[in-house]
Amino acid sequence: MRTVYPNKKSSGYDKEDLELELKKFQEFFPRKRLLALQLDGFSHHVIYDDIPKTPKAHSIEVSFYMSESEELSHCMGDENRYLQKAARGFLTAIGFNSHISFQGNPTEIIYVNPEDR
Repeated sequence: MRTVYPNKKSSGYDKEDLELELKKFQEFFPRKRLLALQLDGFSHHVIYDDIPKTPKAHSIEVSFYMSESEELSHCMGDENRYLQKAARGFLTAIGFNSHISFQGNPTEIIYVNPEDR
């Protein structure tokens, strides 16, 4: 798995892309902090926490091979359906709504290092 640290200058990550991703995350997940994205050929994971409520990390799995209604049918409770919909919307908004480019090339984007939490 390729790991990218967009907050490090040496990563080559575009600063405007980073700012857009963090801004879009706040639009879909108010009062939460984006920790990482895991992108692969079958599903993507959005990993976040609820700072300042709890430092526990949460992960939402999104597969664009399933329709939104199929994916939501597996969610238990209104809050989980809301978070699932938000994760799908966020990934679409920042252009990660496909798995093809990550087949055989999984990528992890770490926005906050675990030791910095």
